[in-house]
Amino acid sequence: MPARGPVSRAIAAAYPGTGEPELKPEHGFSHRHRRGISIAVAVALFAAGYGIRAIQDHGWKAAALRAQAMLHARSAPAPPAEYATIPIETIASGKSRATYATVVGDVTQVSHELDGDYHIRLQGHGAFLVLEIMPEFPVSSPHIGQEITAWGVVRHDGLHNWWELHPLIGWQPGNVAGPQGTGSGSSD
Repeated sequence: MPARGPVSRAIAAAYPGTGEPELKPEHGFSHRHRRGISIAVAVALFAAGYGIRAIQDHGWKAAALRAQAMLHARSAPAPPAEYATIPIETIASGKSRATYATVVGDVTQVSHELDGDYHIRLQGHGAFLVLEIMPEFPVSSPHIGQEITAWGVVRHDGLHNWWELHPLIGWQPGNVAGPQGTGSGSSD
């Protein structure tokens, strides 16, 4: 840029001024401090969002009520007569058309799921069934290795591709079921 100096002098000679710098227009407060204001608004919005999230219940009251109900969880001493005693293998193979069933087997797994349910894997002769204890029907969960009699609603879980008693209505240790094939097992 060797011609910068002569060009500047030529322009200054053509347009004489007072020699003072040109004044810039005065901007308002919000224009001068827009970065700081933007940061303050962002922090305020974040704090408001966090506060609303922290104040909400998130189901804690319902969870507390379910936990309290689990303290009083009881099961009937025996399955109702309407619940047919069906082998686990029959239900697991999909050959049972019963709506309600009583089964006898050994507990091989107990897990607490994120939705609040307890999944209990009940092993029969070469087959298994999953029992689900729902928080809405509180029943204490059995221990691994126990032989139990369980009764509940028969359904197929398509997501996991297994048969289950969901919800589990009740259970008792040992074999307290009637002879196999007793009871209608029907909702009719």
